[in-house]
Amino acid sequence: MEEMIGIIILNYNTPEETNLCIESIQKNVKVKYQIYVVDNHSNEANRENLISSLSGRDVRLIMLDENLGYSGGNNAGISSAISDKVKYIMIVNSDVVFDNDVCFYLLNSLDKDVVAAGPKVVRYDGSDGQNLINTYSYKNAIFDRRPFCDFSKIFTPLNAEIKTPDEKLIFDGMVSGCCFLIDAEKFVNIGCFDDNVFLYSEERIMSIKLRQKNYKTAYIPEAIIHHLEGHSTKKEDNSFADYHRYISDYYTVITYMKPGKFKRDIFKAIRLINFRLKGVGKMSYRDKYKILKQKMKEIDKGNLKIKYM
Repeated sequence: MEEMIGIIILNYNTPEETNLCIESIQKNVKVKYQIYVVDNHSNEANRENLISSLSGRDVRLIMLDENLGYSGGNNAGISSAISDKVKYIMIVNSDVVFDNDVCFYLLNSLDKDVVAAGPKVVRYDGSDGQNLINTYSYKNAIFDRRPFCDFSKIFTPLNAEIKTPDEKLIFDGMVSGCCFLIDAEKFVNIGCFDDNVFLYSEERIMSIKLRQKNYKTAYIPEAIIHHLEGHSTKKEDNSFADYHRYISDYYTVITYMKPGKFKRDIFKAIRLINFRLKGVGKMSYRDKYKILKQKMKEIDKGNLKIKYM
């Protein structure tokens, strides 16, 4: 019996993009698969549009009663796919279009050590959209944002990012979360996505969780997707996105790196100063700064859940 891939597509007010994504999968993928579309509590009009467009198609639709973010929304789809006893899980953003049989190429790269794989990612302007990272560390966290990010460009060991190669690469780390394939059993073994995080830092957390189990990741340039990027968050102001980037960063460091008080306080101060400088003259940033500072205190006390903000 051919082993099944469960393809999870998370939809949030993007019914048109989701349909394009599904069409590209159905056109190009020849291996056995089942698509699971998770609606992450879109507005009523977009939910009705999505339901109508998927009517009569071989797609499992999961409607959530609240927006659970990237991790929580995808975990809902993963849970349904695991119940159907799929062998592999593929995570696909709604704004992704397959150029070829991506599943076939990624599937053939997996073995007992290599449990996850990602494709070549082409942005709408033709540039490289694949974000390969080594296993994320405290050192990387310090140097991946201003005022220290320029140092990481000069001293590469400080930078978690890996320059995208032209050939296949096997490494300790993670590919972009916009599209990747992973062994379902191994995914469950690492706890799937950490749904305490609402948005951002998912790849960083995955890189750590994979390394803890000595699992490898593959980059496969023969598999090609186009990524339109950002449609699910484009209507939000930058303070929304930056709040979630910064608080997810902080959660990742505190939860997975467990720094001592001194390192924790240094990291917190750098992030808070940086966020405040970004928001000079912007009322939305001032409001989010207060929330960010409070949530950091909550995380220090063990209240880890990050909700939509």
